[in-house]
Amino acid sequence: AEGKPLDEIAGVSYLENGNVVHNPDRPPMEDLDSLPFAVEIYKRDLDITRYNVPFLKHPFIAFYTA
Repeated sequence: AEGKPLDEIAGVSYLENGNVVHNPDRPPMEDLDSLPFAVEIYKRDLDITRYNVPFLKHPFIAFYTA
């Protein structure tokens, strides 16, 4: 937001005096390649050992039922 007040930031909703204020939508990004690549963030913050990935235990055959 670079120090802008909330009412000047497109695509933001916030509470003001108990009322929900919705700012106009942001225009869609046309150049997604301008966004930073997130791999370094994942390496830093995502500990894959904390997640259960069942198919890795049986990589060749997996039956899931619901």
